[in-house]
Amino acid sequence: MRKNTKLTDVSIFTGYSFIGSCREFVWIPGDRIGAKQLPSRFILRGLKCEYDVEAFMIRKDLYLRTPDGKEYIVDNFQITDINDIENVGGVAKNFDLLFEKFPEMKAFTDGEKVVITKKTQVVAFKAISNIIHNVRSGHGIDISQTKEVSKSLVEEVLQAPDAIMNLMNIKSFDDYTFTHNINVSTISLLIGQAMGLSRNEMNELGTGALLHDVGKIFFDWNIFNRIYCHFFFKFIPGLASFLADFGKSPHRPRFFRALYNKKYHSDLAETLLKELEVAEDEISLVKIHHAPDSSSEPIEAIILKEADRRN
Repeated sequence: MRKNTKLTDVSIFTGYSFIGSCREFVWIPGDRIGAKQLPSRFILRGLKCEYDVEAFMIRKDLYLRTPDGKEYIVDNFQITDINDIENVGGVAKNFDLLFEKFPEMKAFTDGEKVVITKKTQVVAFKAISNIIHNVRSGHGIDISQTKEVSKSLVEEVLQAPDAIMNLMNIKSFDDYTFTHNINVSTISLLIGQAMGLSRNEMNELGTGALLHDVGKIFFDWNIFNRIYCHFFFKFIPGLASFLADFGKSPHRPRFFRALYNKKYHSDLAETLLKELEVAEDEISLVKIHHAPDSSSEPIEAIILKEADRRN
């Protein structure tokens, strides 16, 4: 935005994970002095972080949500002054409405017909964002919203059988889980359509795919924990599984907690979804998406596993 802007009572997300809030966000566009463009600045007044401030500072982009539901992106930000938590200062490349500056997709040519429209991806973003925020703050998931998103994805897949598959670019987000869930849902539905699933089966598959990694959001992942967990479970799975069992207690070091969450995230998700009275078939998809392959498992589970492996 090219004008001074002030937002109040702002919720702050980074990579679509809720990170905190501030009483006031102020955007001050940079002036041009001759041929020199000064950087644009922002101020976060009354910042309250859900986690440590250091985790907030290493992120690339900020996503802001106002009480009236509007969402904004602070692109490529950098904190420059944190001496006073009441007035945290920084610079950023740009600040704009999220709908106007939706994050990049994997490359596809302008004008080509795509599977999922930007509008539906924004709706999906809001749904997954709400799930992450609500679970971490101890509130329940709005399953009806998730089902509506699934139906929208199903409708667009069914209406565009020859369209190019457009997936969210994971590299443009800090948080892998958000984009991964939506991408897996998209891939699952494309496979399901090709295999002739009914509309009801597609809706069930879409909902299960959107929720399949919901168990991971009980833990505040960062890039280091993600890399270490991937390395341990891929190359020394026996040791990783053994160490994971030490992470059940919330008082254990973060690395053990991360291993525990990665190993048991399907069980954690199952417990949560049962409490919310989600349909048993959808819970089953979430529960077995990392289970060993079996000839007796439903076709939806086979599809979800394949989509998960491909993203």
